[in-house]
Amino acid sequence: LNTDSFDTLYRFINTARQKGKTILLIEHNIRFIENAIDHCHFMSGGRIEISGSPAEVLGHREVKESYLL
Repeated sequence: LNTDSFDTLYRFINTARQKGKTILLIEHNIRFIENAIDHCHFMSGGRIEISGSPAEVLGHREVKESYLL
């Protein structure tokens, strides 16, 4: 997604959150995930390996090696 699309998606997610709605989002942009969501999962080989807040998930070595290095 381009910057304008991320802004639109971020506003949509916040509006849904305020209404008590849940959104399933598959995204690889780590910076967007850190700012837009409350809970995330890290998947590997089609399986959920790590779950938690963005800070918790991004703090795991396996996640750092996959996305941040």
